[in-house]
Amino acid sequence: MRILGIGSPAGDDRAGWAAAEAVRASAWYRSRADSVEVECLDRPGPALLAAMHGATQVVLIDAIRSGAAPGTVQRVDLDRIALPEIGCVSSHAFGLAEGLALGRALGMLPERLTLFGVEAEDANDGGGLSAAVRAALPALVRRVQASVTGSDDWSG
Repeated sequence: MRILGIGSPAGDDRAGWAAAEAVRASAWYRSRADSVEVECLDRPGPALLAAMHGATQVVLIDAIRSGAAPGTVQRVDLDRIALPEIGCVSSHAFGLAEGLALGRALGMLPERLTLFGVEAEDANDGGGLSAAVRAALPALVRRVQASVTGSDDWSG
């Protein structure tokens, strides 16, 4: 089982990293470190498929923009993730959806794949997380943990 925090050092795009780091620092994780791996990925380029390789269950954590209020936590299962058709894509335009589409085309996706996203505010390039995203992190971490243990029944 793998938990992958996706992000970059820029503002709210760091939310996936911050959530993964919080999971890794929790007593919950320390009691499961032999069966749960946690990694942070710098943007979801081609390394995404390598990070998911061999896992039957993967939870992705990322900042999203869906139009919801900043700090809103959403769970999106694979069948609800908009996966584009892969055409000619350079690694410079390779995002989460493109990585998942490539994984699907190559038959490399895990049996169970879940995305938890937290709605980002406007990017603040040099700053840290916005107050709304920072405040949402404890709930996001609890949702990820509940998903791993099978007790997540919130379809939010």
